Amino acid sequence: MKKNILFCEGFTLIETVLYTSLFSVLMSVAVISGYSLVLGGNEIEQNVFVMQEQRFINHRLNLFVNLANEILLPVQAQSGDILEIKLFDGRVCSFSLGNMQTWCETEDPVVLVGQLVSVSEAQFTNYPATILSPAYIRATYRLNGSLVESDYYY
Repeated sequence: MKKNILFCEGFTLIETVLYTSLFSVLMSVAVISGYSLVLGGNEIEQNVFVMQEQRFINHRLNLFVNLANEILLPVQAQSGDILEIKLFDGRVCSFSLGNMQTWCETEDPVVLVGQLVSVSEAQFTNYPATILSPAYIRATYRLNGSLVESDYYY
């Protein structure tokens, strides 16, 4: 008995092309989704790092203002890029958001942020006490482009 090759069961050429193209579309969607997840994870990691740096700066500034016996710079109702305080033991210490350093008279400067974080447009404003609120320092700066504004009461 002879078998006719033309009438054998199996996939036709059109079916094979159709299934192959459908499979390639599904695989490309899967690859693009996976790549987006990886990129999103890196972005989240970087945002968490910046938030940690911001919390560290805020904590350090709060500690700095709370240790102050007297605020020397900026004078009340004025602004400046350096916060200078006099401690209870008489030492004068400075805090600069521009180059993100803190230092006291006899100590070497301490750098406050890592190299992956950029600080710009840094400014301190010293607000005097009013009937409704105590005196406070407002620190305003851009951390990796995002505006940060914090108040520190003294």
